[in-house]
Amino acid sequence: MDLMSDISYIIRKLGHQRTLSDAELRRASDKLAYLTEAGLNVEWLRPNLEVKKREAYLERKKRDAYEARMAYFERKKRDACEARIVELKQEVKKLELAKSGLKAELKI
Repeated sequence: MDLMSDISYIIRKLGHQRTLSDAELRRASDKLAYLTEAGLNVEWLRPNLEVKKREAYLERKKRDAYEARMAYFERKKRDACEARIVELKQEVKKLELAKSGLKAELKI
């Protein structure tokens, strides 16, 4: 009966938080399978668990997509900054050459 209370706890917990961790979902699945093998009719819990597994999967997928987008924009920003640095270094070289030329003219 302790396992039944664990499963009930997990199902109640699902109502209080958006998603469960993979470990918690595995634990619930394992306990549900154990209870079913023991002959208890707990199939009514399976749909709730499956819904929460799907929600967890979609939440992970959304988070991964967000992280991928952020990494893409960070790379684009870094590349743009590096390109701007190269442009500025070239501009500094041009100005230094012009400065050297002006110094040479003043000496003459």
